[in-house]
Amino acid sequence: MPDLWLPGAVKDPQPGGVRLNKALPARGTWHITADRLDPVTMAQPARANVWNYLRNVGYCPHLLWDPFDGYLVQAYPADVGARALSRWNEDGAVNLQVEIYFSPGVIRGGTQYLSVDQTPCTGLEEIVDWMESWGVPPVWPLGSPTWESTQDADVWNARAGHYGHIQVPGENHRDPGPMPGLRAAVTEAAAGLLIPELGGLSA
Repeated sequence: MPDLWLPGAVKDPQPGGVRLNKALPARGTWHITADRLDPVTMAQPARANVWNYLRNVGYCPHLLWDPFDGYLVQAYPADVGARALSRWNEDGAVNLQVEIYFSPGVIRGGTQYLSVDQTPCTGLEEIVDWMESWGVPPVWPLGSPTWESTQDADVWNARAGHYGHIQVPGENHRDPGPMPGLRAAVTEAAAGLLIPELGGLSA
């Protein structure tokens, strides 16, 4: 059996894991935290504070991932659903949800980043490998996300792979924005695409 907990991630088990609908395909679902940036420094709130907020509101994903240094904390084992979607948390043999600790426009180390695909993506390979061990192929069935991705319930219900929050049927969020390739799923993304507003991005 694959690892229920991603090796190397900090374990922080949370209550309220969702019973999965294992008749549906295995999937990974990606979000960004889209925290409000400090107007002067363009820094995000402290990572620990963001995680504590998600815990306190009962809105945890499986993983919180910092793409700059690879830090990972895990709230739920792989064999239950997480709680980061407003609907369909249960959809999939697994539905491994990742909140990326990222806000468009954040400045880290003196550099500004507009989308996740511009970051170092430290640790992404390990996350994708872990998901693949649970039957999630490294592909984007609806194409690599952009700020304007579309939804298709037929694809969601039929095809295993990775989905952005924006691609989940019935969700009105626009995250995670442009993402890097996932090995076999390399697709063109508009790196550095300027976004008209930050409202509605929150996972």
